[in-house]
Amino acid sequence: MYLWANAFTNHTVLSKESIDLMFTPHIVEENTNGHYSFGYGCNISKSRRNTKVIDNGGSNGIYFARMLRFPEEGVVCYMVSSEQSAPTEKVLPNVMQLYFNGKIKTDRFTEKPMFEHPMALKVYNLLIFKGADVFEQNLKSEGIQIEDDMVLLEAGQKLMDENKTAEALALFEYYTKTFPNIVVAKNNLGDLYRMKGDKEKAIACYKAALKVRPGNPRAIEELKKLGVK
Repeated sequence: MYLWANAFTNHTVLSKESIDLMFTPHIVEENTNGHYSFGYGCNISKSRRNTKVIDNGGSNGIYFARMLRFPEEGVVCYMVSSEQSAPTEKVLPNVMQLYFNGKIKTDRFTEKPMFEHPMALKVYNLLIFKGADVFEQNLKSEGIQIEDDMVLLEAGQKLMDENKTAEALALFEYYTKTFPNIVVAKNNLGDLYRMKGDKEKAIACYKAALKVRPGNPRAIEELKKLGVK
């Protein structure tokens, strides 16, 4: 593999022109705002140092292999693992952190995924990278059907935590329309309207929450803050 990797680096297998074409972004991966692309048989992205990364990997179910090229930094790293609990997609990022930073800042073995539901990440990325204005249309164009309201709750809470008000507002407007009996969604939408300064809509949301669940303490408290008894 060392000889094979160097054959690409030194252009002894294919010409420089062919290899440059292979490692050029040709197709942008959807919902990544241009941060991830596909070349010919490889993934292309940026490192945390804003340098080019060329990624090839795969598995036959027994062995997990991955090669990372950092052409601007003159580094190629290849790894094979036969241990399913330690696949290269987790080990190699840690090794690269040790190489470039001298320590592991983000341990891929202990970090928690952003979302429990994989679909929540798709929804989140759709709002972040394609905007909030046409969220519902984008869901349809991407063929995304939400059957579990927890997907929307996860994505929406993340957006609220990050103070992405416009994106969160679009999500919870869709959420309350699609799942009209979810109290937390109505309360969250009320919070977003209140943050936006739309008192009338905020009051309507909290009152709607009370219709679904009379005596809901959160809605009652928020209405009091808004001067509604």
